[in-house]
Amino acid sequence: LVYPYDFRLTEKEKTNICYLSFPDSYSGGLGDTQFSFRLRQSGGQRNTHFGDDGEYNREAPLTLQSLVLVSRLPYVNLFQSLLQLIAPEYFDKLEPCLEAGIYTSYKIFLHKDKTLIKRLLKGIQRKRPSEVQSALLRRHLLELTQSFIIPLEHYIASLMPLQRAITPWKNPPQIRPFRQEDFMKTLEHAGPQLTCVLKGDWLGLYRRFFKSPNFDGWYRQRHKEMTQKLEALHLEAICEANIVAWMKDKSEVEIVDLVLKLREKLIRARCHHLPVKEETLQRVGLYIETIIGSLPEDLQTVLHHH
Repeated sequence: LVYPYDFRLTEKEKTNICYLSFPDSYSGGLGDTQFSFRLRQSGGQRNTHFGDDGEYNREAPLTLQSLVLVSRLPYVNLFQSLLQLIAPEYFDKLEPCLEAGIYTSYKIFLHKDKTLIKRLLKGIQRKRPSEVQSALLRRHLLELTQSFIIPLEHYIASLMPLQRAITPWKNPPQIRPFRQEDFMKTLEHAGPQLTCVLKGDWLGLYRRFFKSPNFDGWYRQRHKEMTQKLEALHLEAICEANIVAWMKDKSEVEIVDLVLKLREKLIRARCHHLPVKEETLQRVGLYIETIIGSLPEDLQTVLHHH
């Protein structure tokens, strides 16, 4: 008797299990009759059932009955503890105690891709190489992931300040906050349905994603990239500005403050590998030297040693 009923075994596997699941007649009753053994998976025709119910004699002595748990996982201690609970119940109540007792409340959000399933099943029938089957599945998952993530990328890109709002002598504007409900409103016209034919509860899937650690990691990374892009654009705006004209009506304190800020930006750009051209960084360095050169000698000495 095999449970679940759709589990398939070859004749060789059935014979090996029957042989290995009973100790010899003398040692079997001398101590703990619970033990483990390793079984090599064999090829060949796999039958749907181990045997008919009529072949299983429930009236046989316990020494001729055995409950075997077959698994590919090497968790011997776990399975021994599990069998200590299941086996007594099984021999007392028989098959009903093997019915599934744990159910998941998780529900899938997207419908199954029947076309993909048919292609994979056809590949099995035609003995298509596993590498090809794997490539089909990987491509499907990649396209599905892209369809899911593209609306998020479009929305988060819209949170970036416009380039014309970035001026050289002010701190760059802040990135607008990510608002989940605002994003949800964009899905009606720019959602995954534009690139994916799968139907389902896409809104529920996004809400589930927002509650997961994966969203937090993705958002932090994208926010970091946008912040670095803003800093790079700010450096470019400074390079395009007329430094000499700006300094005409500025006090020495304001000019020194600008030097310190530019140095800090230059160090940060190099240390954090901001997406800035080397030419831009060199121009910022020249601007710093130009500004310092316009100051009194005592301040120049201090700034050069700073």
